[in-house]
Amino acid sequence: DRENEEAEWKVFGRHRQEDFLGFNLLAQLENLSDIDFWQDFDRSFDANTRRDLYSFAYLTRNFGPYALNLRVDHRQTFLSSTNVVLSQLPEIELRSGSTPIFNSPIYLNLISSLSYLRVDRGGDLKSSYGRADVFPALSYTIPSPPWLSITPRIGGRATYYTQQYAADRRSFVDEPIERIYATGAVDIVGPSFSRIFEGGLGRYDKVKHLVEPRIEYLYLTTPTDVALIPIFDQVDSTPKDANLVRMVLANRLLGRDREGVGTRELGSLEIYQDFSFDDPLNFGDGGVTSQWSPLGVALRVTPKPGTGFDGRVSYDFLYKNLRSTSLA
Repeated sequence: DRENEEAEWKVFGRHRQEDFLGFNLLAQLENLSDIDFWQDFDRSFDANTRRDLYSFAYLTRNFGPYALNLRVDHRQTFLSSTNVVLSQLPEIELRSGSTPIFNSPIYLNLISSLSYLRVDRGGDLKSSYGRADVFPALSYTIPSPPWLSITPRIGGRATYYTQQYAADRRSFVDEPIERIYATGAVDIVGPSFSRIFEGGLGRYDKVKHLVEPRIEYLYLTTPTDVALIPIFDQVDSTPKDANLVRMVLANRLLGRDREGVGTRELGSLEIYQDFSFDDPLNFGDGGVTSQWSPLGVALRVTPKPGTGFDGRVSYDFLYKNLRSTSLA
């Protein structure tokens, strides 16, 4: 830095290793002496729009349907008023996909972790604390015709923190706190209808159009007060109590490759809307409310691997206008 006659430095690196003591290893190091200097010196689009640095070491190993993950990371986010530092030192996570319990038709999904976390959000809002989290869920698909699927699910999440927020949420208090919530759901898919078009389309010799109505019921309750739960990542995000149903009409277009390498989805069009049995989902002028959510439409087109189009529209019946639009 010739203006200030100081030496500045930057170090960026990545490493991948498929067998490190039986684990797959991915590591990244990002650090620099002064982000303001480097953004002025580099003058590239990436440097001038970047607002964080992220270093981590990630180890993962599979044991049948289970995955053991070990993570150490350090993230610095540069804001106009202060810098935010979030670190996991470390996190140990055990996950499982859908796994039958003792060869039964009941399936288990599990997310669990032990973490030691360090937070510095500026001022007095900084501390180091431990967190233990377990989130099991059970599902069972009721025997039914192939064109109909009914799957009830139940689950619950329990999280323990060695510290909690103070009443003003501007500092930490050295007192443990627990968060517990339960979930229940039923997914009904069908009756489904399909038609196969011979002759194909482009590289696909057969194209299948599938009409698939779905009903997804969700019940969620939080028996504990979560106002003082310290927020670090998505594990700490507590969904609101819910007693609602989502209705979906899905159209899917599938193609079978002429080379015989399999079938893939070419596109889908979904129309969906939620209805709440408890709290209103929509609020209009003059205190008018509705148990119905805005109507959503999602269009996804994937003509070939690596290329995709995603468009979404949400229409609000209370205001009689578009609530949101997106295109990717």
